[in-house]
Amino acid sequence: MPISLIIGTNNFDRSRTDVLYTTTFDISANTFSIPIPFSCPCGNPGFFNFSSADETPSADNTNLLYCADESKDGMLHTFNVSPQGLHLLSSTPAGIDPCHVVASPTLIATSNYSNGTVALHSTSTPPTLLHTLDLNPLYTTLSPPPTLHDRQESSHCHQSTFTSHFLLVCDLGSSCVVTFDLSQSPPTIASTYRPSPNSGCRHLAIVGEDVYIMLELVSAVSHCKLDPATGELKEVAILPLLPSGELGETRAHHRGGGGIVASPSGDFIYATLRNTVPGVVVALKRDLETGKISVHKRASSGGEIPRCLVCVGEDLIMVANQEDRKVCCLKGKGDLTLLAEVGGFDCGVAFVGELR
Repeated sequence: MPISLIIGTNNFDRSRTDVLYTTTFDISANTFSIPIPFSCPCGNPGFFNFSSADETPSADNTNLLYCADESKDGMLHTFNVSPQGLHLLSSTPAGIDPCHVVASPTLIATSNYSNGTVALHSTSTPPTLLHTLDLNPLYTTLSPPPTLHDRQESSHCHQSTFTSHFLLVCDLGSSCVVTFDLSQSPPTIASTYRPSPNSGCRHLAIVGEDVYIMLELVSAVSHCKLDPATGELKEVAILPLLPSGELGETRAHHRGGGGIVASPSGDFIYATLRNTVPGVVVALKRDLETGKISVHKRASSGGEIPRCLVCVGEDLIMVANQEDRKVCCLKGKGDLTLLAEVGGFDCGVAFVGELR
């Protein structure tokens, strides 16, 4: 049975791509089908996520795809997903350069890179803006990093994650993960975790009470425990992803750590590094009792600038290599063998996900 996939697109210069792609992956032959473009006025649709209708079925949000348009006039696009394809339902203002979107059964959060905010929307169709969480005041109260990287001149919200009644926000600019209490209206800051001023918190993955944070600017993963009562993150350890003594290439724009995800079983954490050409995927073996992680294997991502990756079950990992416009499929369960690749896109590819 082929696996249906959707691919988000993104140009470095924020120029419009106005296209999403769909493709299939044949697990018996390890081959991709020729990607099919879906053109629509959706700007720079780099990142997407699905509604949580499978958790709380609702006529309002069944089979919906939410897409973040990473552009100056950033929008939250809502699509209906059907066997006939995608249908654009609405476009709602989200912020400046929204680079991530995630949905809970009741809320949609867009992380706005260029103005340091997270926009919380309702899951109605069209979504309604409920709250704007501004991380800029926090940025101004923190001491600046000793060496100011090119992405730390201000607050840059890169990813948000719902867990229980909390929202965890990765701020690359302030090198923080900020926990917001969603039981309050408006939501309030419950806790702030800052591993080091120049680490650059980019993305995170959660397995139970274990939180694994990609530290983009130092190419490492921070393992924390999440207090379910307070939302506080307590650091357990920081694990460098590069081999001992290796610093990688000199830090430059769009380099460093990239995406991070957990396998469905929680046996492995997978992370991407954009330091080298081609990029690298790192498989981290996770102890199911303690949550401790260790480097299991490193392998090529199959292309340059692996921005995001996703697990398709336990057996497959899909990686979006942005700069050379290629999606690669790697073998899961810590193996990381390159199984197949597909390219030929007219723009950068930023994210790939299973179309359900």
